Amino acid sequence: MSNYRPISLLLSLSKVLEAFRFNRLNHHLNVNRILVPEQYAFRRGINIENTNFPLRNTIISSLNKKQVIAEFFGDISKVFNIGNHSVLLQKLSYYGV
Repeated sequence: MSNYRPISLLLSLSKVLEAFRFNRLNHHLNVNRILVPEQYAFRRGINIENTNFPLRNTIISSLNKKQVIAEFFGDISKVFNIGNHSVLLQKLSYYGV
């Protein structure tokens, strides 16, 4: 019996609570129309094709008009580590979250 580890239910419980919180937050954001239509990440029914279609149409339209096209792709993954948490909390409070 010394080879067996105790079974923990905390991981399963935290997953259930996370899904519950996500669903409530997602519902709140959708009902109150807080997210802009250009927000594609973490939204149900929206995938990478939804982001590519408007971009592709803009590029093709600009090429047809012989306009200059420039794009910038930046990695903002570290922005959450340097953000001001008090400002984030104020915004969450403002939106009723």
